[in-house]
Amino acid sequence: MRAGTPGMTVIPAGYEYIDQELALRTNSIQAWSDRKVYCTERVLVYEDVEPDMLDGALGGLVSREMVLCPTSLNTVFTQKCDTLTTKVHFYEGSLWLVENEMILRPARFAYLQGSASLCVIGSVEIAADVDPQILFERLAGVYNWGEISCRPEQMDAIEAKMVVNEGELADSTPKEEDNQEEDKEDGTYKINVGNFKL
Repeated sequence: MRAGTPGMTVIPAGYEYIDQELALRTNSIQAWSDRKVYCTERVLVYEDVEPDMLDGALGGLVSREMVLCPTSLNTVFTQKCDTLTTKVHFYEGSLWLVENEMILRPARFAYLQGSASLCVIGSVEIAADVDPQILFERLAGVYNWGEISCRPEQMDAIEAKMVVNEGELADSTPKEEDNQEEDKEDGTYKINVGNFKL
């Protein structure tokens, strides 16, 4: 192919071309029947989809981007999609997908039934009052393509649950501010607790 020549996409016979993110939920695929789709964007399969429903609804799937799919659908999904040529990540529990910015607070876990998989594409800051033990017990897995910032003791729990770490994991411990500042009006320097006149 000559330089500057547009690339060509070959879509398998019988497949529908979809050029946007595809989210598969119970209510979105209940009317499907053996549907075959070719996706150029990310595919999200949510935890409310049952194996029998997916089996009847989806005839085949080709995706050029990442696929997130519940572990419970592993057997059925691998019959519908070539997992050797498609980047599929199987997750457990509820899907917590963060594409922009989020602060993960203790209340999020209070309303969680069971466990969750934290998938970070944007950035997540874990609030300082989130117990590391809660992170370890309630997160089934952490998939990081973005940035996660947390305290060192929380970081240990996050690393223990890390499945994919292609992003950044940063220490959010506040840094000490410079204790020395100058009062421009009288030339006084404030150093910790004392004032010194120059």
